[in-house]
Amino acid sequence: MKEIDELANAILPEKNHDLHNQAMMEFGALQCVPKNPNCLVCPMQEKCVAFEKKKVDKIPFKSKKITKRNRYF
Repeated sequence: MKEIDELANAILPEKNHDLHNQAMMEFGALQCVPKNPNCLVCPMQEKCVAFEKKKVDKIPFKSKKITKRNRYF
């Protein structure tokens, strides 16, 4: 995760961080989804490590939800 964070910060523009972040989230929500990625029409296909290594079923991974427990004080 640290390496991904560093890569993401390297491509972050100096201005309009909010628009860039929104675009990245939208891309992830529509194009690069864990269960059914649409790799054949993806504009990032030639730079995609998961596609190159034939691991699109494993990357990106969806982390498990943290179970909440009720605490009483």
